[in-house]
Amino acid sequence: MASSSDVKLNEVDFTGDEEEEEAIFHMKAKLSRFDEWVNGLFDEGRGLYGRGNGIVKLLKHRGTGKVRLVFMNASTLKIRLNFDVVSPINLQEKCGDNASCIWYVRELKEEKLCIRFRSVEDNKEFMETVERINESLRRDE
Repeated sequence: MASSSDVKLNEVDFTGDEEEEEAIFHMKAKLSRFDEWVNGLFDEGRGLYGRGNGIVKLLKHRGTGKVRLVFMNASTLKIRLNFDVVSPINLQEKCGDNASCIWYVRELKEEKLCIRFRSVEDNKEFMETVERINESLRRDE
C-alpha cells in the first residue's frame, strides 16, 4: 500500500462550462418532477417526485447572449437539469404554494417540473427573471 508521501499530483488547468457565462439568477431550491405519464397516457393523479435540494441558476453567455437553466443537487453535485432556454418558459405558481412554480420542459420527453424556493419572494424573483428572458426571446423572434 502506498503512503500519502508517495502520491504526486500535478496541477491541471480547468475551464468549466460557466467560464463564459454570467449568473443572472442563483438561489437555493428544491426540484421535483411530476410523474403523470404511464404507458404513454396522462394520469393527473400521479405523484410529485423529488430530484433534490440544491442550486438553481440562470446563466447568460457573455458572447452569444444565450441563457441556460441549470440545477445542481447540493449533496451529490449531480446536474439534475441543464437546458438552453430557446423558447419562452410558461411558469405558473403552484396552486396552494406561492413559494413554488411549475412548468413543462421537453428534452428527451415532456416533463412537468416543480421548483420550490425558501420564500415567496425568492419564487417571485425567479419568475420575474424568467419573464425578462421570455421578453428578450420574443423580441428576437
